[in-house]
Amino acid sequence: MRKSLLLAIALASTATAAFAQPAPRILQQPSLSRDLIAFVNAGDLWTVPRAGGAATRLTNGVGIESAPLFSPDGRTIAFTGDYDGNVDVYTVSVTGGVPRRLTWHPGADAAVAWSPDGQRLLFRSARDAASRYTKLYSLAVAGGQPQALPLPMAFAGQLSADGRTIAYNPLPPAFSADFTNYVAWGNYRGGRAGTIALTTLDGLETTRVPHTDAADFAPVWLGGKLYFLSGRNGPISVFAYDPATKAVSEVWRNPGPSDVRSLATDGSTLIFDRLGELFTLVPGSAPQ
Repeated sequence: MRKSLLLAIALASTATAAFAQPAPRILQQPSLSRDLIAFVNAGDLWTVPRAGGAATRLTNGVGIESAPLFSPDGRTIAFTGDYDGNVDVYTVSVTGGVPRRLTWHPGADAAVAWSPDGQRLLFRSARDAASRYTKLYSLAVAGGQPQALPLPMAFAGQLSADGRTIAYNPLPPAFSADFTNYVAWGNYRGGRAGTIALTTLDGLETTRVPHTDAADFAPVWLGGKLYFLSGRNGPISVFAYDPATKAVSEVWRNPGPSDVRSLATDGSTLIFDRLGELFTLVPGSAPQ
């Protein structure tokens, strides 16, 4: 009887301690504007002030939203919405409201990036692919027909500040389940490890970021340099490529073992998610 009572007390104490711990956070795919951070949690879009405070849920429908992208003016968020069994590109005001659908193809269309002037959106689609790859398309936010970028295949990327060059991954991450997924295997060293190309849209001149045997992905422009994620030195960390010198340098080494999953920027600060938490990084300083 005494042993059973002691066991019951021990179990009750363990349960109390467990409930007293803070709830785990699963914050993913962050994006930055001047004032806000947008992120994904539990299949919905949220925003929170960069200075801290209470988070606001932007979407609350029956579908799944992912990949939030702030427009250059910070007033609109583009995202990928999985509604009614179809994946398309949508936009929503940072103050909330009913999302506006921009693509209508029966195949999956996933939001990738804004143009520097905020007038167009880049998205990926397999609508014209002959096999398991995607292309990037440009679509006016005001409406109209999408236009394919002059690239044979592309999965994700970003235009330079002048809009003349695109840095992109030609192929999706190895073994990704679908074309909306952008998660690389951290320790994969096979032939499908991601590479990054830089191509001018007027002359189609292409250079490639020096590659090892690890995945390079999530390229973003900041201050004339290209920042990206790579597992070349161990757990996926943040690296930079200087187009002028063709040199690659490590910006922040991930202590591991968990990998960095996504990378974005507002043009002056980087933001990434790791193990369900969000971190900002100004090149040359420590993450916060």
